[in-house]
Amino acid sequence: MVAALVLVGAGGAFALSHRSASAQAQPRTLAASRGTVQQTVSATGTIEPATEDDLSFPSSGTVDSVGVSVGQKVTKGEVLASIDATSLRSQVTLAQAVVTQARAQITAAATSGSASQIAAANAQLASAQAKLAAAREAVAQAQLTSPIDGVVAAVNIKVGSAVGGSGSSGAAGASGSSGASSSGSAGAGAARSSGTSGSGSGGASSSSASASSGSAISVISTRAWVVDTAVANADLPNLKPGLQAQILPTGSRTTIFGTVESIGIVASSSSSGTSQFPVVVAVTGTPAGLYAGTSATVSIIVKQLDNVLTVPTAALSSNSGRTTVTVLRNGQSVATAVTVGRVFGARTEITAGLADGAMVVLPDTFGTRGTGGTRVGGGFGGGGVGGVGGGLGGGFGGGGFGGGGGAGGAGGVGTRNGG
Repeated sequence: MVAALVLVGAGGAFALSHRSASAQAQPRTLAASRGTVQQTVSATGTIEPATEDDLSFPSSGTVDSVGVSVGQKVTKGEVLASIDATSLRSQVTLAQAVVTQARAQITAAATSGSASQIAAANAQLASAQAKLAAAREAVAQAQLTSPIDGVVAAVNIKVGSAVGGSGSSGAAGASGSSGASSSGSAGAGAARSSGTSGSGSGGASSSSASASSGSAISVISTRAWVVDTAVANADLPNLKPGLQAQILPTGSRTTIFGTVESIGIVASSSSSGTSQFPVVVAVTGTPAGLYAGTSATVSIIVKQLDNVLTVPTAALSSNSGRTTVTVLRNGQSVATAVTVGRVFGARTEITAGLADGAMVVLPDTFGTRGTGGTRVGGGFGGGGVGGVGGGLGGGFGGGGFGGGGGAGGAGGVGTRNGG
């Protein structure tokens, strides 16, 4: 989990003076600019379908047909596979005979039997009818049907396979790069239901994109997606359901958006030994090109500050309690006293002494590797989320935040100034 700050809006691009062999090199400058600063918490996770049904046969038998393959689109109620129901039908016939016999016993008891005999005969009939209903249900469950419109995610059976009548097919949740995972009540507490499906009607759904142990076929919905990720304990106070998030799938240059759906309260340990808490981010809408199991970088916006005038922190100088920046005016470098506000790692707020658009002179080491300077690049759509270099201290609690950049809204791409 990485905390970062994103500078969104106009400004923030280098205004570099040209050098020539015959002219004296001019200092590098960067225009002080107003914009929106976002405090973000970043992490990596896995894109998963919001709904998946893991289907299994509740009755034992031998698979006699499989009508679907992985990746195939299916509709609600479509038959996916079936088992040989010959023995199940025989059980229905036997159960029907027992019911017929029980009814005959009731008739006989009503004619010449006592009240207790009549009661016993009625009890036998009720038991026989219950067994008949169960036998008929078993025949109906010899076919697996899709409970949703979706896509087949896994097929774990083939014709001739023996199935054992186990209805357990609970799925473990996906984990983020930090190693956290969710499963059942210990998971992120998402609205997605988790459980088993042993009937042809589909049953309950779970959150995993891969078939669970014991499931015969898994079907996922591609109409809604989530990102399963995890955060460190230090980030929990900053997060709450409903926060906006920006998501960049691995290999994509297009940012999608979402909201924090749930935050888990049961920690797991990452590979580094730190505690991680599961977070589920619900993807907004139905973006094209999403695939279950794809990794993604998530940037959760925990605070947004508008109309903030900032300059690179590296451009500030302090002496005897007086803070200055060097401003280029009419070709001359002029030290200018300023009043600073909040420090956002690689960028610092200026509350007085500097005008919007003033050309601030940058130090010679600014932007070079290993100096913690500002790195200019594309926003989320161009160069990826985060990309925060070595930020300077300060910022919103929990360490320094490098100025990051990103989208200022749906489809908007800002300038990223990484520290």
